[in-house]
Amino acid sequence: MSDIPVEKLILLWQGNRTWIFVEVRFRRSAQFGDAISSVTYSKRRRLWYAANCWLAQRQQSIETVNCRFDICAFDQRQLIWLKNILDHTEFIR
Repeated sequence: MSDIPVEKLILLWQGNRTWIFVEVRFRRSAQFGDAISSVTYSKRRRLWYAANCWLAQRQQSIETVNCRFDICAFDQRQLIWLKNILDHTEFIR
């Protein structure tokens, strides 16, 4: 997966035939905001793009398979898992 443009991407397969793409965010300090606030529009777009690239390598399309996009954020001792952070059609032109 070295050619996919997201640094921390975890891919999971769910029993109901949905690809789940998860970006993991971590912040040691809240000095510049927490891990959740680091998930900007451009980072959501990168996650979508990475998923689309990964699927394209397998002759699939984000438009034709079931996908879910999650963020798993760690702040010192707290874990926050946000499911369905974007609609898969949000970035389709």
